[in-house]
Amino acid sequence: MHEANQRFTAVLDGIDAAVYVADMDTYEVLYVNPKIRNRVGDVVGKKCWQAIRQGQSGPCEFCTNGKLLDRKGETARTYTWDYHDTANNQWFHCTDRAIPWDDGRYVRLEVATDITDRMRDEKALKKAHQQLELLAYYDPLTKLANRRLFIDHLSRSFARADRKKTKLAVCYLDLDGFKEVNDSLGHELGDKLLKQVSERLLNTLRGEDLVARWGGDEFALLINGQHDEQTCATTLDRLSSALAVPYELDGCVFHVTASIGVTVYPQDQGDPDTLLRHADQAMYLAKQRGRNQYYFFDPVQDRRVHARREYISRIAEAIEKEELQLFYQPKVDMVRGRIFGAEALVRWQHPEQGLLPPNMFLPLIEGHRLQYALDWWVLRTAIRQAALWHADGLDLVVGINVSPSTIQYPDFTSQLMQLPKSPDRGISAPEGCQYPLISAWLNCRQR
Repeated sequence: MHEANQRFTAVLDGIDAAVYVADMDTYEVLYVNPKIRNRVGDVVGKKCWQAIRQGQSGPCEFCTNGKLLDRKGETARTYTWDYHDTANNQWFHCTDRAIPWDDGRYVRLEVATDITDRMRDEKALKKAHQQLELLAYYDPLTKLANRRLFIDHLSRSFARADRKKTKLAVCYLDLDGFKEVNDSLGHELGDKLLKQVSERLLNTLRGEDLVARWGGDEFALLINGQHDEQTCATTLDRLSSALAVPYELDGCVFHVTASIGVTVYPQDQGDPDTLLRHADQAMYLAKQRGRNQYYFFDPVQDRRVHARREYISRIAEAIEKEELQLFYQPKVDMVRGRIFGAEALVRWQHPEQGLLPPNMFLPLIEGHRLQYALDWWVLRTAIRQAALWHADGLDLVVGINVSPSTIQYPDFTSQLMQLPKSPDRGISAPEGCQYPLISAWLNCRQR
């Protein structure tokens, strides 16, 4: 057995790790290899907590709590863990096992491998990861959230607002007068001003809200838990007042305010990009109304505007596809019993809705550039038709309605004189009718 112990000791001496053996009943150190002797000296015979890990006041958990040995069945277990030697700032990966000794006892064998370099590398990687995360999700100047983090947070806030039956306000904020400060006094002073603005935003809002820098002097705000528009307005009043307090930079005082656009979910439905775009639109309206104020986006009004925009686009398509038609209402001399003229009236032969009167589409393009295009289409078409009638011997005067804005164009008269007066024989009367005038009149009467 002595020779076996010598061989066992020789093996342990050659291991490139710190190794020691301790009695699990008396807690005395029975063996340490050169790695430990060089570190703490020859500590054989001392209690393990006095010899190996100084500062420990009693037996370690491996000897007393059954982690290594089931006393009933004497089943040996292996346990691994990491130990930080704070005094020397070293890390060890430890493997402990209860093994039988020569007299039937169990002893604790611990092999500790130095992993300090690995841990330092891991800490360096963790620090690098944290720095990359900072760059990915936060603004480097103000340390506020950036666009990416804001949109991610906003996406998750929808479900929370739905669950709690509350509203959330998405705000787009732009500083009034910042450009003048930045251009006249330099970017360094401008950056200091942006940092002060960021601090005021954070100090005014709650921890559950989110402030993000969008770039330049633009910020986005997410205000959670709003019960109604008035609650949000109270918060925005407080925010506007805080931002309007003069700023002191390098001994100089500056006055900067903010224009804020707001949209409220769930009244305004949509994805994060849509809500941010609506808040941005509202912010521009706040600017137009005089700055240093906030403006709420109106989803109902926006839907009307969007519908009008789509319908105007459809009218432009109707002109291009020749879906518009001119009908001619005859002017009759009842005394002489003859037709002496006609009035050109535009109609839209809609593929799905049928023949639409002018009041269904003309008011939508009033003041729009499309009105100008429609007027000239009517002029060209009516003059061409009048030329056809004159060529057929009908001396009819055709009345044409043109919008005042088109007539007021400086070149209206010259363009009108350039329109062709000769008949275009490519235009023919409907089948069964001698003249387009009669056909148009019958069609109008039938409708």
